[in-house]
Amino acid sequence: MLKSNKSKAFTGLVVFLGLVMTVCELPIIPDDYEPNDTFDEASVVSLGTIRATIEPEDDEDYYRFTVEGEDDITLVYDLTVPPIIQAGLNFYDSSNNLLKHSKSENPGEVISDSITVAAGEIFVRVRAVNYEMSPVEYSLNLKTSTPVASSE
Repeated sequence: MLKSNKSKAFTGLVVFLGLVMTVCELPIIPDDYEPNDTFDEASVVSLGTIRATIEPEDDEDYYRFTVEGEDDITLVYDLTVPPIIQAGLNFYDSSNNLLKHSKSENPGEVISDSITVAAGEIFVRVRAVNYEMSPVEYSLNLKTSTPVASSE
């Protein structure tokens, strides 16, 4: 009898905490990069794949990475989001100047493009422009490609 009362109490506590977190708009399942909601809190990452969530609905995820080299580098990226999310993706230089803005036209659309950047520190911001949230992870892939020399 005592064991079932403890089990009920634990279940009640879990439900209560879930309600508190939902009402207070706290991430129910925080991703490994949080907190990363500002330039100052930007998570340091390497090129490759980042998997994270947009929770709560006004969440903005900032990342920063360094591009090495003497010449400009082409950065190729794609962002895959849950079906409910209409994504916005911004790239900034180390002085927080906007380099490029990309936005999906509809929820769930993949953003795939490239940007030529100078060597140095680059920031990227991911957010839901339709102010939705999802516990399902998005995936941001970042890689470099050697720029093609002009034939002119």
